[in-house]
Amino acid sequence: MRVRWFGANWGAPVCEPEFHVPTPVGKTCFGCERPILAGQRGIAMSAADEVPYSFDLSVNKHVHRVVVQHLNCHVESVLGPEWEALVRELT
Repeated sequence: MRVRWFGANWGAPVCEPEFHVPTPVGKTCFGCERPILAGQRGIAMSAADEVPYSFDLSVNKHVHRVVVQHLNCHVESVLGPEWEALVRELT
């Protein structure tokens, strides 16, 4: 699954109209564990969890799910917790 986005367009390359999805109101943010609210911006992407692990590759199972994150939570997961100060410093 390609990364999808929700909310208002923030001008990033990910914000192509064909990849816009409805805001997942009430879903839990993967980053902060708070609910996504109407009007918020963010991303939706697939995640694969491997359960249970075994050295026997024939029994490894992958569970695919879609996770959502607020835009700020996603940016923080990439740039670190000091990202807002870094942006202020660079602008």
